[in-house]
Amino acid sequence: MKIMPGDLVKIVFAKHVSPENLSLTTVNSDNSISLYEKIDLNTYPSWKDFKGYSKNFRDETLLVVRKKGRPASFSKEEMWNIYDVYLLLYSGETFECFSYCLKKVDSD
Repeated sequence: MKIMPGDLVKIVFAKHVSPENLSLTTVNSDNSISLYEKIDLNTYPSWKDFKGYSKNFRDETLLVVRKKGRPASFSKEEMWNIYDVYLLLYSGETFECFSYCLKKVDSD
């Protein structure tokens, strides 16, 4: 799935862990997912990679602002694009999220 600036997306709860078993976001006891202001692309995957303010999401629609990049420790090959991080806008605040956790909202 190709994500572009201006796309509307939703968070996919079932994809909070990557196929390689890496945590991509925080899951809460109320079945929501937390997105954070920043994902540290220089240190991911390590401890404390999610930084800044956070907000819990369930079924909200967010706007893609831009692609931020991919963690430095991951290959730039296409097969690793699930680890691309996007800057998302919701209610006047920005959050970062891995592309694997996102699905585009149908425009039909």
